[in-house]
Amino acid sequence: MMMMMMMMMGMVTCGMWPDDDDDGSVTHGVYFDRIFMMVFANTPFSRAFQDPNFKAFATNGMLLTNYHAQYHTSQPNYITMICGNNMNVDDDTPVDIMGTSLIDLLEDAGVTWKAYQESYPGKCWTGGDYQSYTRTHNPFISMVRVQRNLTRCAKIVNATIPTMASTLIWTRVPSHNSHFTVPI
Repeated sequence: MMMMMMMMMGMVTCGMWPDDDDDGSVTHGVYFDRIFMMVFANTPFSRAFQDPNFKAFATNGMLLTNYHAQYHTSQPNYITMICGNNMNVDDDTPVDIMGTSLIDLLEDAGVTWKAYQESYPGKCWTGGDYQSYTRTHNPFISMVRVQRNLTRCAKIVNATIPTMASTLIWTRVPSHNSHFTVPI
């Protein structure tokens, strides 16, 4: 069965949320200043969109629904999202990838980022599944350049819908945010 994914990207202006840069500066984009991307793995759009939190995100941003998996099994799709290709990953066995990813490109351009992961145990966890966390749904920790860098690892955080929504509304938000495997 083909994995169904949906992305929601909320594009907001800098005036709504302060930046997460250490020096307090704001990184301005050409077309928008913030991207918030949610990926719903194996969740039909009709079910995900019943949640009032997700409806609110879509109402205040942009809802993009014409996205489809490139591979069967989850991990190659997640790796492709941050690497531009599947890096020869073709199954859901945890991998450690040497190479450049979206994280390198964002940081080289001075763009801040954060990844919210359901039930992520933190502390650069490269072990297997933990509670409802699935490592193969977290492409960031598969990148060796993230695993071996405590500052980068600290940008991968545990998130539940209530805490994530609270963080996005009340605290400083990085320029690029990714949330994978949203619990519904």
